[in-house]
Amino acid sequence: MTSLQMQYEFEIGYELANLSSRNYSPKEISTLLTQAQNAIVLEVVDDDDSETKDILTKNLKVPYSGSTSLYEDLPNAVEADIPPRLLKLLQERVDITFNSTSLYYNINTEHLFRDVSVFTITEDYYNSNVENPDKQPYYKLVWRLLSPSTVILIGDSTYTPTTYKCVYIKRPSPIIIPWASYTVGDGKIDDEKWVDYISNSLNCELDESFHRRIIDRAVILALEPTGNAQRLQTKVSIT
Repeated sequence: MTSLQMQYEFEIGYELANLSSRNYSPKEISTLLTQAQNAIVLEVVDDDDSETKDILTKNLKVPYSGSTSLYEDLPNAVEADIPPRLLKLLQERVDITFNSTSLYYNINTEHLFRDVSVFTITEDYYNSNVENPDKQPYYKLVWRLLSPSTVILIGDSTYTPTTYKCVYIKRPSPIIIPWASYTVGDGKIDDEKWVDYISNSLNCELDESFHRRIIDRAVILALEPTGNAQRLQTKVSIT
């Protein structure tokens, strides 16, 4: 279903559910559809229904690989870029390069060790165990901290994590209905410039089986200020 088709069904659903309807602009409908989409994705990703999750994520599950650079705030640490539009990490691995201080270093052979396991830690865990000899990263296990802006990988003095690799679920692109009234001053929605969609649309990238569910949720979001959302909730499934 295109964004224009979703707009049409949104408008029909809103008018049927709300006696004192108002006209929403394409920008407002795009925002409501995108909010509804993001909420549903988060719910399904955290759900135990693997079949529904597999259908949802088939277009959102992507691989990523990024090189590292020195992270100066912690010893034996490097950083890598956070994967674009990261929603949830599924698998993580790191390639490491042995330093000359390592027992595994040999000047005549490759010093790279691939697909090392990653152990996710918090700052509290790091502070509690950084001096604990029984809980340290080593050449088969790299610590990983996730900050708002970067992936921090922590090893020991014998090697350097050089490549961060993962498979993750990305946030879907926003749903944008084309509209001639978009301007540069409108800014962005989820990193997409409104003004780029004066004549082009950005359609929902989820499986079409989720499209009417998104529309129903968007209508409910629009109805909440009117007090009529409950009436629509009794007619459609929003879970």
